[in-house]
Parts: sequence; C-alpha cells; structure tokens
Amino acid sequence: MPECSKKLWFALSKETETHRNLQYPFTLTTERIKQLQWELREILQEHLIHYRGGSIRVGEYIERWQKIPISNRPRIRTRGDLSHKMAVWMRDELLLREAFKHKLNQHPAVKKEVQQFMENHIYFHYLQQRMSALEIPPAVQEYFRKMPRQPHPTLGKFHTLEEWKWWKAERELIAEWKTLPREIKIDSTLVKKESRQIDWQSRVRLFAFPKPE
Repeated sequence: MPECSKKLWFALSKETETHRNLQYPFTLTTERIKQLQWELREILQEHLIHYRGGSIRVGEYIERWQKIPISNRPRIRTRGDLSHKMAVWMRDELLLREAFKHKLNQHPAVKKEVQQFMENHIYFHYLQQRMSALEIPPAVQEYFRKMPRQPHPTLGKFHTLEEWKWWKAERELIAEWKTLPREIKIDSTLVKKESRQIDWQSRVRLFAFPKPE
C-alpha cells in the first residue's frame, strides 16, 4: 500500500499497533469526511491512485467520496477493504465515462435501474434525517456505553448504539408514512431550493431526471 494510502487508513481507523482491524465496518459521514480533510491537509495534493491516462489526488478522492449518497458509501473494516474499495471505485468511474460516451444513459434498462436507485436514496435520506433527530433514552445510552456481559432482553440483539438508532428510526418512519394520505402535493419551492444544493454533474444524478428550473 502506497505511503499516502497508509496515512489515509491511519486517519480513517485511528489504528494502533495492537489493533490492526476495526471491530465493526464503518461508513464515513459527511462530518467525518470534513474532519478527515483537516487531518490530512498536508497530503491532499499527493497522488493516491494512478491509472493509464491520469491519476487521482488524496483530496480529490475524499471530495468524491462525499458526493456519494451515504447509503451507497463503502463500508470499511481493514486496510484490504480500503484498497479494494478504491480499486472498485476507480473502475466504476472509468466505466461511467465510457457509458456517457456511448450514451448508455438513455437505455431503458439503465433508466429503470436509476429509478430504483433514486427511490432507495430518497428512503435512506429520510431515514438518516430521522436518526439525527432521535431522542435516545438514558437507559439505552447507558447500556451501549457499558455493554454488560448479560445481554438486555430487547437491546441484546444490537451490537452498537448506531445499529439500534437505525432500527428505531426505521420503525418510526414506516409508522409515520402509514398515516400519510395517498395523494401527496409536491412543494415546488422546496424542490427548487434542494436543486440548488445538488451537484447535477455528479454520477447518476446527471441523467436521473431533468434539473428543476
């Protein structure tokens, strides 16, 4: 693994000599990505990935990671995971360029898959919002802080607080959606506002649907 890749891994995992792998796979949040950019500020211009015809710098790689919807960001646990996910990501980037070159974005099968992606992305977007707004009972916080050997009757099936939050937010969200009317009016003002915050040149979003005017 190149030297700058090692530095990226150390910053991601806070690895020590006695703890080489993470206990659980993790996905980078937007807040953690910003922190990572600060921690690695001295090597952001170093080349991380080389390929025929170009290269990707550390800073550019981290920025592109942030553009991936959080539900689709890679989950990493080991150095090998990081190297493999970087290779897969680079392959996908090159394939995407070829797809646009041959106008495959207009193919019916691609449009169908994009629609499915959009629906999943919207779901995880609202799920993430609900998770951020959850009020965690003190007893739940205390359980995951101490993690007693004797498992809790209901909390014992969760390994982390984050896993419990995901489960709780999903249940609340589904219960709320069941109460919504069948016909939902679209807030055009809000759609236009959200549109201005989206990078419409990035990945799938470019051909998923027309940019709202």
